[in-house]
Amino acid sequence: MKILNKNNIFILIIAIGMLFILAIVFSIELYSDDFFYITFLNNGISSFIETNINHYQTVNGRVLVHIIDEIVLKLGKWFYMIILPIMLLYIFYSSAKTLLKEASLSSKENILLSIAFSLSIFMYIDVYVLKETAFWITGAFNYIFPLAMSISALLIIQKILSKNTLSH
Repeated sequence: MKILNKNNIFILIIAIGMLFILAIVFSIELYSDDFFYITFLNNGISSFIETNINHYQTVNGRVLVHIIDEIVLKLGKWFYMIILPIMLLYIFYSSAKTLLKEASLSSKENILLSIAFSLSIFMYIDVYVLKETAFWITGAFNYIFPLAMSISALLIIQKILSKNTLSH
């Protein structure tokens, strides 16, 4: 059995890329809105609910994203350090699976290649852009989390449509 087959090379590229992301995430400190949202849980659950209702009515309607953000901020940076790489890998994997299935190319090799390619492209994004989106705790839950949920919805729709197509 060859140790350096295509799949293992793709897995190695993905592992190295994820280690780079972990290294970057490890150095992240609270930034911008993080300081604001971390205060929502300072005065108990009733204040948390009241503050979120007020924020929803006067600032914006992203209440679910902000509640998750507030909880993650309170849990600490270590939780974000774990969840962000998982969300990114989920986005890369799910996108590959969805798109390749539609093109009838969903082999393991193609999925791994697609993940490695997506991760490589992600790592070419300017750090100044990433620090305003993925590598900022509040930003990640405003941009990365909704993207992951949207892809989840697409996967569910794809599964429902493929079952309906098979049953007709």
